Amino acid sequence: MAAVLVATGGFLCLYGFTASVGCATSPDSAGYLAGAISLRTGEAYLGYDGRPLVSWPPAYPLLLAGGSVVAPLTPNGSPVVVGWLLYAVSLGTMWSLLRHLGLRPWLRLCVFSLAAFSSTLVLYMGALLSEGLFIALILLFARVATKELDFVWRFTWLAALAAVATLTRYVGAGLYPLVGLALAWHWAQRPRRARSLLFLAAALALATFPVV
Repeated sequence: MAAVLVATGGFLCLYGFTASVGCATSPDSAGYLAGAISLRTGEAYLGYDGRPLVSWPPAYPLLLAGGSVVAPLTPNGSPVVVGWLLYAVSLGTMWSLLRHLGLRPWLRLCVFSLAAFSSTLVLYMGALLSEGLFIALILLFARVATKELDFVWRFTWLAALAAVATLTRYVGAGLYPLVGLALAWHWAQRPRRARSLLFLAAALALATFPVV
């Protein structure tokens, strides 16, 4: 419940920052917006110059295209709504992670405040940039890694988040070694049945498609 309240507060906070002026933009923003428009209209994944967009993975433009269901694909439309939602998810996940780490309440609040209202985080969440989605995915990855989940489900979720992170920014491929190392460590500590190993191997294999 606390994480939901924090997320709602973050949503309203960023809404106040961006409602009147829209999201911040940069030269990269034009590429993301053009890619989202081409995907929304059913064309290939194209940049603003009409050429195939290979410089950036498609996950963030796909999210922008999905946001066009509730807001237009303009700098003041879908990117703003997507930014609000990503900021809410990031703050809620961050609060949940800090609670799980068992920090003292005053220290948890200090760390959370410094991170949540840092100029870097607010800028990325309020801008038309893929870093907003990537930060949210990294926080979710950390939370799943520390959450009490069934062995198979935990690593399936970690593999899925690594795949989406790679489709957001190519550097997300760096999460795959972390999944592999964590899997090896857990397997050494608690040997599992061959059926579980096969299931996890299949999940990791499917998750590596974005790298290919």
